[in-house]
Amino acid sequence: MNNAIYNLLKLAKKEQNERKRELKDQYEDHNLVFSQVTGNYIYRRDINNRLNTIKKN
Repeated sequence: MNNAIYNLLKLAKKEQNERKRELKDQYEDHNLVFSQVTGNYIYRRDINNRLNTIKKN
């Protein structure tokens, strides 16, 4: 895995942890790398959209 991908995954995890903390009991933790804001499963086509959003930040 190259550094760019590693850093993107690290940012995604940080963002996910912040959402877990903010939503508390409303967050459904399914132990996913990419999830909806509430922790639920997302559609495969949305993963690229999420990566692009993270890359812009």
